[in-house]
Amino acid sequence: MTIRTRTKLLTSALIVGVTLPAAGCSLSLQELSVGRSPDGSSYRISAQFDGVDRVVPGAEVRVGQEVVGRVSDVSTRDFTAQIEMRIRDDVPIPRDATARIELPTALGNPFVRLDIGDAAGAPMSEGDTIPLDRTSRGPDIESGLAALATVLNGSGIDQMHAIMNELTVAFTGRSDKVRELVDMLNDTLGVVDDHRDELDRAMVASNDFAAELAAGQPTLDRAMTGLAPAVDLLVSQRDQIVALMGEASRLSREAQHVLGSAGSELSAEISDAGAVVAALDGFESQLAPTLNSVATFLGGFAAATPGDYTTFDGTFDVTAVIAKLLTGSAPLEVPEARTLPEVLRGGVR
Repeated sequence: MTIRTRTKLLTSALIVGVTLPAAGCSLSLQELSVGRSPDGSSYRISAQFDGVDRVVPGAEVRVGQEVVGRVSDVSTRDFTAQIEMRIRDDVPIPRDATARIELPTALGNPFVRLDIGDAAGAPMSEGDTIPLDRTSRGPDIESGLAALATVLNGSGIDQMHAIMNELTVAFTGRSDKVRELVDMLNDTLGVVDDHRDELDRAMVASNDFAAELAAGQPTLDRAMTGLAPAVDLLVSQRDQIVALMGEASRLSREAQHVLGSAGSELSAEISDAGAVVAALDGFESQLAPTLNSVATFLGGFAAATPGDYTTFDGTFDVTAVIAKLLTGSAPLEVPEARTLPEVLRGGVR
């Protein structure tokens, strides 16, 4: 046996010896040991996703373009995918940061991007989790190919062809009208652009009005709640209201009939009433002094009746009254008597 033959046999034995253990253990590249944590000390955080296709342990975790950690584990919990990440201790991640799965290239391995640009919360600590509402997935090659296949399978091409045919039929022989329509649209847009400030003010006013309505929502709610019983009452009395409206309509027709048949007489009565009102207006200048005199008289009369009797200061001609009663004619003139004895002595002369 030559040296060349022995060399070939030795090489074949080595290949078989390496291949058999590998085949028996089902060794693959995905099971090779890869880095699942960054160099140096790190802390663990998690993120929830609705799907983590092709994301494997060891995938990069980036902030911007800098690799700040690695994916340490991928699992599912309550129908939600969960990615555990190891982040370097010198890279604080705010609690309100967002996470997104992206591809570096069309055929590249996906990685996790942490967006902390607008985040301002306290830094995350060991075991914290980014919830599902702050995570998302970027486009991938599978989704793009699926969308393209959907279009090419006839879901949109046929409709687009029909739309183009309809537009061609609609525009054929109507180019002048189409041009006029375009010019009108251009003029309309020009007018709108000229009044942009007014439109802006109108939009601002509408926004302010909406804000006031929103601020007064509790008051509106109370008003609507308080209005409900009144509406219920009106609904319950709907028949009475309809009957009242019918009666009012009939009354209106009767009034129209009366006014139409007695128009001249009514006009004359209104004229007479106007004359009466004018006379009362002329009497107004004398009415005030008369009322003042009446008030003065009533005041004096009240002072003259302090009790159940009336105080009266005057002269009573007894003989003249008796003569009037006996003869039925006017009595003779009697001189004024100042005292009762003078009257008694005087008699009738």
